[in-house]
Amino acid sequence: METAWPNEASSFSSSISAQFKYDVFLSFSGVDTRNNFTSHLLAALERHGFHTFRDDTKLNRGEYIGYELLKAIEESRISLVILSKNYASSRWCLDELVKIVECRKTLQQIVLPIFYNVEPSDVRAQKGSLAEAFAKHEERLKEGSGGRVEKWRQALTEVANLSGWDLPKVANGLPNSFSDLASLERLYLSNCGRLQSLPEFPASLDFVDASNCTLLERIPAECNMDDRVYMCLGGCDMLAKNNFVNDVMERLDQYKEWSALPGRCGIYLPRDEVPNWFQHRYTGSKFSLVVPPLVTRRILGWILCIVFRTHNKPSIATFMTISYKKTDWGWFEEYMYDIAHVDRDQMLLRYSRSDFTDIHLCGGDELEIEIIPEDSMQTEPWLTVKKCGINLIYEDDEDNTVTNDL
Repeated sequence: METAWPNEASSFSSSISAQFKYDVFLSFSGVDTRNNFTSHLLAALERHGFHTFRDDTKLNRGEYIGYELLKAIEESRISLVILSKNYASSRWCLDELVKIVECRKTLQQIVLPIFYNVEPSDVRAQKGSLAEAFAKHEERLKEGSGGRVEKWRQALTEVANLSGWDLPKVANGLPNSFSDLASLERLYLSNCGRLQSLPEFPASLDFVDASNCTLLERIPAECNMDDRVYMCLGGCDMLAKNNFVNDVMERLDQYKEWSALPGRCGIYLPRDEVPNWFQHRYTGSKFSLVVPPLVTRRILGWILCIVFRTHNKPSIATFMTISYKKTDWGWFEEYMYDIAHVDRDQMLLRYSRSDFTDIHLCGGDELEIEIIPEDSMQTEPWLTVKKCGINLIYEDDEDNTVTNDL
């Protein structure tokens, strides 16, 4: 189901009567979703201006749901119920659900279920993991429940029969595809320790940060620097062990459509050496390149390789400046902000087009390049550049494929 958000929550909230304090109440199992799906959903709601209540509090937990939560449910216009494997194991969640169903009937509250890694039919009939949970509830409460277990069953069945979202194939806290999110431009997944694969991406996406995802071993086959998605994959140890990095190197080595790329694009990879197919390789963070004087081919731009390591991560904003200076022309600077702080070597591959930098090279020109780690407080260096490489991209490179060893 495709979800259309209003441009501003005010267009929605204006219709809320004075009795509603919150736009949305989130009901969820913290064990299943607190640190993944629910946190992302909450962030999205808040970005769109929806005033959302999530029980992330230090409310005193007891046998029965507290007054504060009952009041929050009553004061919410919408309840989003995230039904997951352990939802029915929590008496607290089930009491929330009974109250939500009551408010739907008495206060016309809108209730929207989200089926997260559970089948809607299992929720309706309390089968599978839900059957096990209810067996434990009935054993524990026995005759003293006062019909409480039956109310839980009825509430689950009623909510499961409502129209909502079915996410049956969620792996590592992510859906199999983001292709329906047509406006998604940036995706931040860094430090997800259990993430093993990335989903399919929509065409709108231009940046992914999956740095330090140490178990990540698969990304969509179409993802590469030549697909206009800027990717941060530093610290992805499993990618370094399989053939992914070499596959990227081979594809770039044989790439022929440089002029079709945007003005600049790139990818961070776990690697400690400049690939052998770079024609010019250097040690350190500063070097110069002289274009052969007899070159008459038009130079489209260049692909730059930087092998570096971060350390002493500061608490303030950091960035890497790439400074270019052409003979008798002046400086051009690029600023790299999305750098993962990982305690091992990583490599940045970056393509810069001449018409973007306004640096047009000809035979005999000298290009000086310096990579400078910077931060807003000018503290101790937090990044060390070890090696660099550069290849000039000529117009007729698009018509010729040259294969070199990695």
